[in-house]
Amino acid sequence: MIVITVLNIIVVFMSYLARFEKHRYLLAWAFILLISVLGIRYGYGNDFYNYKYIFDNPLDEEAQNVEPGWFLLNKLFRPFGFSTFVFFLTVIEQLMLYDIIRRYVPPQYFWFAVFLYVFNPNYMLMGLSMMRQFLVMLIGLYALEQATKRNFLRFLLLVAVGFTIHKVAVLLLPLYFLPIISTWIATKWWISVVVLVGFYLVIQNMSGIIEQLSMLIMESGTKYASSYLNNSVLQDDNKLGLKYIIHYVVYFIVLIRNLKYLNSQHQIFAVDVLLGLFIIPFTVIFPMALRTSWMYTVAEIISFPLLIKQERIPIIKYGMLMIMIAITLLFEYRGLFNSEIYADHFRTFQTIFSI
Repeated sequence: MIVITVLNIIVVFMSYLARFEKHRYLLAWAFILLISVLGIRYGYGNDFYNYKYIFDNPLDEEAQNVEPGWFLLNKLFRPFGFSTFVFFLTVIEQLMLYDIIRRYVPPQYFWFAVFLYVFNPNYMLMGLSMMRQFLVMLIGLYALEQATKRNFLRFLLLVAVGFTIHKVAVLLLPLYFLPIISTWIATKWWISVVVLVGFYLVIQNMSGIIEQLSMLIMESGTKYASSYLNNSVLQDDNKLGLKYIIHYVVYFIVLIRNLKYLNSQHQIFAVDVLLGLFIIPFTVIFPMALRTSWMYTVAEIISFPLLIKQERIPIIKYGMLMIMIAITLLFEYRGLFNSEIYADHFRTFQTIFSI
């Protein structure tokens, strides 16, 4: 925990200095530092050894059942070893984040985008463990970019590539319709509030229906169904808590106040997060929904800085910033290292030189 925390503080500080023209290069160096440290990790995260097992045992039934794109990547890097593969993935993922942040986030908010990325455990830290889904989440940001340009072929190609890595990429398909949805929400935000609140209330009173849906998922034999639906510790650890409610209430306040001031391309990143909000309530019954929602909410790394920049009332702007920072550090980040599920796998940072 100490290694990761110190690393995070350093890269956020470097990103803060990058707001100044003469220090703009420090954003790149912040991500180079992330690559240098995270790329040599070993045994870090819940899923690390599962991925290593699949990599080392290509003839095993579990390895044979992975998506073809991931299977091919494993095959290409097998002569070089799993650690080389992990380093390659780290380079690709961090460069993708750097590219997106550099092109979309205003320089004065580089630090906030990097802060959300490294301290919100749903993104960088969980990405170190769930290697396939995290790669698809980042591909989704590029697919979203193509959706704003209405380039259907490139959008579909990116989704198809993501699908060969993890089937969860099918959730990227609705992104193509976000340009229409975001324009509507920007002008009819009050309807969005009513719909969102109504949806949450309905979900809270549909436990019977959702339980039946959950049982169908479990009976289907999907990889995560049994572990998530039958494990009370997993359910308690992933339940919809106060931290998530405050987090997204803050986001929604900033969204409805400032969405109309963003250009159409930036609006789509902001509205993308709302798709995740509609999935999160299902966490009450089906904990896997929270992990699925990250496919959309990862866009807040870009959208929150864009929205907060447009806030015209200083007390609201800095108040929302402080609340988000406090929630992220005191509840979300610290919560990961106190979790029954994740703490043992994330507390001690190990490298290839530790084994």
